[in-house]
Amino acid sequence: MKKSVLAGCSLLTILVIVAASLALSAASPDRLLRNSPVRATSQPQAPTLIFNRKLVSSTQSYSALGVGTVSAGFVAMDSLVTFKCPSPSCTASAEQSVQIGGSVSDNRFAICTYVDGAEMTQPYCPYLGYVSSDGSFVSGSFTQSASGITPGNHTLQTFLYTDDGGDLGIFNITYRLYTP
Repeated sequence: MKKSVLAGCSLLTILVIVAASLALSAASPDRLLRNSPVRATSQPQAPTLIFNRKLVSSTQSYSALGVGTVSAGFVAMDSLVTFKCPSPSCTASAEQSVQIGGSVSDNRFAICTYVDGAEMTQPYCPYLGYVSSDGSFVSGSFTQSASGITPGNHTLQTFLYTDDGGDLGIFNITYRLYTP
């Protein structure tokens, strides 16, 4: 009897350790990156630092009243913003904040900014969380940038991504243009 209780406790301990290990690996950052709405690398990278840049211009795009219901996938939050890069190389940044609500569970959301129709990759846009399923709103924010922008006219636009759509509330996006 004593041996069977000891064997049962040992087996239970091993099962708990294996289950905890699987749960931790399922929540790892690598798993989150692989599930990003936009491509991402699973290898950690050294941070990119941008120094000695001059702010050339900034603009703000926002909605203080809420937008309404949006469909699943990528939906434009604002209209195209045009800018002109005056030097051999420019850097654009976007600071994005959004409120989103809904009624569907397990509905992830992200904010992604595009330059000339291509997503900003410094860094790629991550999932920011889950849309609430009780009709209340949650918020998320993120900052992205793109460097090496060539001289001339360009566009910026920010998109909300959801797995299952939702109700887009207020948002605020600040775009900035820098030169060396």
